[in-house]
Amino acid sequence: MTLRPAGPTPARVRLTGRGVGLAGAGTALAVGGHLVDLSAVALAGCIVLAAPLVSWLALRARPLGPRLRVRRSLQPTPAHAGQDVSVTTEVGPSRPTPWSVAASRALNLGEAVPEALRGHAVLRAAVRPTPRGTSLHYTLRPRQRGRWPVGPLATRRYDVLGLATATEQVGAAVPLTVWPSLLTGTISDTGARSGLTPMRAGANDPSDEDTSLRTYQAGDDLRRVHWASAARHGELMVRTSEGASQAPVCVILDVASLNGSGEPGSQRHVALEWTVSVAASVAVSLLDSGHPVRLVLSDGGTAQAGLRGGDGQAGARWVRSRDAQGHAVLLDLTVDAGRREPGATIAGTRDDVLSGLVGDSQLGEIVIAVTASTSRDETSPLAVVGGTASRRYAIVVPVDRTQDAVPTLLEHGWRATPLPVGGDLPAAWDRLTGGTR
Repeated sequence: MTLRPAGPTPARVRLTGRGVGLAGAGTALAVGGHLVDLSAVALAGCIVLAAPLVSWLALRARPLGPRLRVRRSLQPTPAHAGQDVSVTTEVGPSRPTPWSVAASRALNLGEAVPEALRGHAVLRAAVRPTPRGTSLHYTLRPRQRGRWPVGPLATRRYDVLGLATATEQVGAAVPLTVWPSLLTGTISDTGARSGLTPMRAGANDPSDEDTSLRTYQAGDDLRRVHWASAARHGELMVRTSEGASQAPVCVILDVASLNGSGEPGSQRHVALEWTVSVAASVAVSLLDSGHPVRLVLSDGGTAQAGLRGGDGQAGARWVRSRDAQGHAVLLDLTVDAGRREPGATIAGTRDDVLSGLVGDSQLGEIVIAVTASTSRDETSPLAVVGGTASRRYAIVVPVDRTQDAVPTLLEHGWRATPLPVGGDLPAAWDRLTGGTR
């Protein structure tokens, strides 16, 4: 969901039941007095009719927005789907005075929150007075990944006679980025480590020095280039401090076939969210194990646009930092996967992205695909990716009864296994890599 800058929202002013009744009575008196030629009665009716009209105009003429200050904080942000997010909204007058603070506390307040963040339940907040106004405290539990607005604040106020009421949205919405949920359990990198042997392929007599080398990437320190190995391999090689056990890993998130899939809760939508969670969990787990990781979206999603660099790495950059910042780089890429908005700029079609990966693997790189493709035609473009990689693993999420993906990938030299929605990811990973628990 795209957040747009909030502009001034005009207040919606209407008469209350009391105001409508008074307006009706005034109209009846004015018309009746005129018909029976009783000017005093007609004048009284006009005065009664004027009261709700003046109340309506008074609320309309004084919008609340410029006179109210709204501050909203969210913790944590970003958050994972299913994780509690604490929201605090502070409301008070822009120019605090005893009267304006008291008036702000008399407002009826509410928050505009999408259903994806609160479910079907009515949002209830704890309201507390503060020295400068009022604070609202409530908890959200996002159900879906995405970029969602929290706010703006909805206010309702009445005139002093209770004849008219004005509802108005005040303040701008605060964006909340929701990452996919990470699956419980850890995956072993035993299989990933075993894929490092082919890292020295191409060298007739590799030396021990090569075991701590990797392919040069744009931005690497030229002082770390190992020229002897570069001559043997025919490409620049740089020394790494992590040793050869830390193979680079390319995770392909292939959900292009599920783009814009159905309503929340539908079978295709559930499969989409599960596939994204699996890919995110694999990428983060292997990053934590010390592997450089890049995450490629086959749908060329909006989050990946602009990541194409001079290194030609199919639009995705390598992530090496194992801290929260490294996690955020990977997880941010998954937020918009499979949710292409109309008119959004994308990095390319699925065929463009996958064809760009053919032959793009680094020396010793491991390719891991998490795909929701099931038919042979859908799987074929993915099957030819990573032919130069040391290992190719595929986790296939079944979407329908067509089960051609695993055989197609096996025919092209992949190790592949199905993982249905709600399945055991660590067990599926062990089946792929031959790991033991």
